[in-house]
Amino acid sequence: MASACDICLKTTGFMRYRTVDYEATTLSISSRCTEIVAGEDNYGGDMDAAHPAQVHSPAACAALCELYPDCIAWTFYAESGSCWPKNGIPILKTSSDHYTGRCKSA
Repeated sequence: MASACDICLKTTGFMRYRTVDYEATTLSISSRCTEIVAGEDNYGGDMDAAHPAQVHSPAACAALCELYPDCIAWTFYAESGSCWPKNGIPILKTSSDHYTGRCKSA
């Protein structure tokens, strides 16, 4: 069973949480960040490269990106659960253990 914190974004000195009750709620993605591509990495343009968020899935990473109007793309690293929301134009690279996506303007 997944933890209560599905979307956590580290910010300078503290954690900001958005909790999800897995018994009653399904994490959904709006129409802004629906693209999920396996085997690609949106390299660079991180909103906070020193503190990636820890999430449980590519869909949760996309949902986190949707929380920020200036987020234009994201990358999820499956091995560590790290999510990098992007507000700069990233370079697309092949990487078998990453998932990525781009978002429409808010």
